[in-house]
Amino acid sequence: MSTTTTNPTLRAAIKFRHLSDAIRSDRAMIDQARERMAGKLKQAEELAALHGDAAFRAAFDAQLQLLRLPQQQVMDLLKNAADLLMDGASPEVNWPLMQEQLQLVSTHFRDMASLPLGAADSAEQGDWHTLWQVMAADLEAIRGICTAAYFKAHLLAELGAAKADELTATILKYIPHKYSIAEA
Repeated sequence: MSTTTTNPTLRAAIKFRHLSDAIRSDRAMIDQARERMAGKLKQAEELAALHGDAAFRAAFDAQLQLLRLPQQQVMDLLKNAADLLMDGASPEVNWPLMQEQLQLVSTHFRDMASLPLGAADSAEQGDWHTLWQVMAADLEAIRGICTAAYFKAHLLAELGAAKADELTATILKYIPHKYSIAEA
């Protein structure tokens, strides 16, 4: 079994490239999850309008209004951080606020999912619960992506602009995009 030593600068350069690619990928995944979430919320609104009585629709609409602000704040925080990273600036993400808003979204999702759309054994109620299970999974994916993006952003911020520029120049000059650390 042979061991090879890898130049630490080269290792950092490869990891920096992979980290930068991952941040772009995270942004795309967040955008996709947001679009899916918007579509699922629209489906929920349609189910509520079609099968919910007046009391159900009032409770649903109240929860929907409570959901919109924290949902928008999460997206704004993520967009701001992504824009700063793409511009080469250090992201300033208010992580406690992000976690608080994600928790509010989760709470409102649970409250909305627990609203009884129809009889407990009705097809509409089954569709309702399935829809919210999909949205809960998407929300957990967003939470995971947010956590990963937060740590990636802080790692890039810790490198500093000068080191990041130096590593980027090295990467662009010497290392093909698809190379792994071992190949480089």
